[in-house]
Amino acid sequence: MKQDVEKTLPINPWAKALAIILALVHLVLAGYVIENQLTRNVILGSSECAHAQFAYEAGQGLPLYGDFDIHCQPLHYTPLTFQLVGWFSRLWNYDIRAMRFVIAFFATGCFVLLWSIIRRLSGQSWLAWVGVGLFSGIDVDTHWFVAIDPNVIHVFFALLAVFLFIRDPDLKWRTVILGTLCLFASYWSKHTGLGYVAAGVFYLLVRD
Repeated sequence: MKQDVEKTLPINPWAKALAIILALVHLVLAGYVIENQLTRNVILGSSECAHAQFAYEAGQGLPLYGDFDIHCQPLHYTPLTFQLVGWFSRLWNYDIRAMRFVIAFFATGCFVLLWSIIRRLSGQSWLAWVGVGLFSGIDVDTHWFVAIDPNVIHVFFALLAVFLFIRDPDLKWRTVILGTLCLFASYWSKHTGLGYVAAGVFYLLVRD
């Protein structure tokens, strides 16, 4: 199949190399931003401040939902992201850099999973690098790959579910169970993951 694609869609090697280089510029910039944010103990904005507070509350075992009070700001997301960030950063006294490290760790996982998915579906390593480079350049001004926010962990578990499903097209029970747990973890990281759960269930029903 890979040979058929290459025959019907011939690609100039120079054009291929240029596409890879241009796409990976985004990945290099993302790496620079990650390094910059992991070495600076400064909160940059109100959103990061609020999300760091959520992580602190989760790490301290405080109630995450309910009414506002002087000690607690109620969470407006599903809790998993802030629990993971809070539990880990508690080991470093809730240092903002430790919180960002958790997000950067899962962002790196997103890059690896996306590369693997594109490589498996297309059979083209260069196309996988282009895809990862473009992915890292999405909305780069928000520093999404290192900012304390539920989106990264939410996407990581969704991509992990997709990878599990395409790796095992026969959908053995182990794959179905693990993939479903990943989709639930995506939802438990951010409520919009409920749509991924519905899409995953539909996919499983159609393939069965």
